Amino acid sequence: MSNFSGEDLTFSAQFRGSEMREQYPGMSYRDFWGDEYLWTALLPMAWKLCSTSGRLKPPGEDFQRAVSWWSVPIHLLGLGMGWTNIALGIQQWRQQKFPDDNPVLRFIKESYGTSIEALEAFLVTRDTFNYEIVETLKLHGYQEFSPDDNLTADQYYDLELGDDKWYLETASRSYEFGPRWNMAKFLLSGDGDALHLSMHTINSLAFDETPIHDIPELDEITILFSTRDRIGIEIPAYKGFPYRLIEAMGIHGQENDQPPIVSLFIKSLGYIGDFQHSPVTGRFFMVGSQENRMVDPHRLHLLGNSV
Repeated sequence: MSNFSGEDLTFSAQFRGSEMREQYPGMSYRDFWGDEYLWTALLPMAWKLCSTSGRLKPPGEDFQRAVSWWSVPIHLLGLGMGWTNIALGIQQWRQQKFPDDNPVLRFIKESYGTSIEALEAFLVTRDTFNYEIVETLKLHGYQEFSPDDNLTADQYYDLELGDDKWYLETASRSYEFGPRWNMAKFLLSGDGDALHLSMHTINSLAFDETPIHDIPELDEITILFSTRDRIGIEIPAYKGFPYRLIEAMGIHGQENDQPPIVSLFIKSLGYIGDFQHSPVTGRFFMVGSQENRMVDPHRLHLLGNSV
């Protein structure tokens, strides 16, 4: 297993150097990600480590590193696991003792450990942000799957809120349990969104116009290969990539009523992962090797979807 320390990762001020030019030819790191460049600093490495059995270590305790640290699980659980309700997904994952037979959940478990419970506590106790991110992630589906459509922001998480005492105790642990939990104190500071995740993370997830029925032009998708049960595509941008997975599935068609596995590559980022479509939720989720798929990865995808 490879261990990558956050100390080794390049943050915004260093992306002007040769590493930035090599990874992002023809553009700067900031140009590629836009205003979200601080919040996405760890994302390229995190996606790669999902597929290579590596993990991240906390990159240091300050605001700049905390914003990138806590953006990672939102992206990976929302887009990598296809969870529309990340708080619900973490809650059910925790209650099942954190099974890790999925590349995303394996990475989260090894990188964040039990400190991922801080993200659950954050989302549960900041229900407006939870509602906003749920509404954003619901747009990334192939069908009109909209759990709990009639709920307001104030009502949304009351359905699964559970024990208030547990969430208060979780917040207190951020001052007691080592470097991963120390990162949680930035996330749970005060009663608001101290890391500004609500704006910057959501902006980096989806197209501004949220074009659920207006997918960008097909000529922006490069077909790398196509076989009976899989298709490989390369796309130019990260934002809204689940729409491109949907389009790739349509280009390929289906054999024996089974949708293809879509291998996703993004220019300037490289290989992101292999994704499988759920006929239940209409969403894609990342899958591992053929051997790992024998343990029904779909059941873990459903943990974060109210169906």
